[in-house]
Amino acid sequence: MSRKHALKFPHLVEKAGQLYLELHSTSKVADELGIDKQTCWSYIKRAGVDTSARNARLIASTKRKKVVDGIVFYWSEHGYYRGTTAPGKRETLTSYMYRKMYGTEKPKWLTVMFKDGDRENYAPENLEFVSASECAKVRTAERLEDCLKCLEKGRETRKKLYEEKPYLKQVHAKRSWITRRRNDPEGAWVEKCQATKKANAEERGYWFSPEAIENLRKSHIGNTKEVVMMKKMKREQEAVMAKLGMKFKRTA
Repeated sequence: MSRKHALKFPHLVEKAGQLYLELHSTSKVADELGIDKQTCWSYIKRAGVDTSARNARLIASTKRKKVVDGIVFYWSEHGYYRGTTAPGKRETLTSYMYRKMYGTEKPKWLTVMFKDGDRENYAPENLEFVSASECAKVRTAERLEDCLKCLEKGRETRKKLYEEKPYLKQVHAKRSWITRRRNDPEGAWVEKCQATKKANAEERGYWFSPEAIENLRKSHIGNTKEVVMMKKMKREQEAVMAKLGMKFKRTA
């Protein structure tokens, strides 16, 4: 061991290891030795004590647990089973089962689904690992009515928000447009959008005929950016004059 990392109190290492095997608690060992918990934990690790079953006697009577291959996995408040599969290595039961079944570490983008619907049945033949998006689709289909209610509630909330803060509607629209252009630089969404609009129009029984589309096109002929800007400034000027009570002559 180098001089920089030399242990100042080597006698505490052996003492901490012995006390941990008796008390099964880092906090109690720290209180017994009069040191902080982090230092106590480092001493216990230096002593070579296997902490796989730390607090096992105390936790077993108060927490939900599941024993797989002799390893105890305790239920976490975050919604999964977690245990110590090797000295100094804590992982979820899902990750452990994936490595046991396929021999590699579980990718982060995979999630587990239970074929029989029982979330307590971790038998290998009952586990199916799918992507998070596929899992979301299945769970959404199972509770479609609740999802539709949440979606409608979100629409109402957004509508009220836009009424209180109209500028947010433009901000969100601009952000959506940028995202669409980034994800689809070829512009394939245009054809899809046109096909969808046409299908919806035919289903509802109304749409623009080719003659109507041609008339709409002709109505915009000559409206360059400069002309549009000039008309906009004219309207703003007329609005200001109307507020001030001034008369103005409207031109065609």
